[in-house]
Amino acid sequence: MSDRRFQDTQIELTKRFKDLMDLHDRLVKKAEQCHQYGTLVHVTIIVLGAVSAAQASVKDQMGVDSGSVIFFFSILAILMTISAGMESFFKWNHKSGAFYSLAAVCDAFRYRMHDEWHRAASEYTAQPNQDNLDRVLKLARDDLEDMNRKITAIQNRAAELGVPDLALKPDSLGAEDMFGVPLAHKRVVRTNGRNGRPSEGKSSLSV
Repeated sequence: MSDRRFQDTQIELTKRFKDLMDLHDRLVKKAEQCHQYGTLVHVTIIVLGAVSAAQASVKDQMGVDSGSVIFFFSILAILMTISAGMESFFKWNHKSGAFYSLAAVCDAFRYRMHDEWHRAASEYTAQPNQDNLDRVLKLARDDLEDMNRKITAIQNRAAELGVPDLALKPDSLGAEDMFGVPLAHKRVVRTNGRNGRPSEGKSSLSV
């Protein structure tokens, strides 16, 4: 029995699986970035709040409401407001958790698909009969459909979170991948202009 269909199925699954893993890696990277931004903003607010709390003590030590002191603590208050506003607007901590959650969905699906595929593929390689081949091909079709739905759902959720750049790279699925063969094959046919028979004079392209 030919292994061609089995090998073609493996290649197709592998390419789509790479798309899923690429999306997983970008989700983790985006989650780490949001976590860093959120942590930096929170630390800034805490530090500015602690310094602002010392305003009364500074005034007592100086004995008077110095203009420079008032200006300094006014700047601190403005920075605290800006920091709190940025966190409220961008919601970095919330997005970080959401991106980690989406990456976990990719991981769970990856391990489930890995176990199912290797079990079915092992049965086929051990007994390469038609029943096992049909079972493997059906599992591959189901996995491809599941991956397409999963990737689309994750991309939509990422867009809702304000990160539309997590879409798949445009060149991840080329024209030849759509059908498994090139869209057009060109061959040179030399013809005679009067009777259409092959000749050495003219050439035309047929597709």
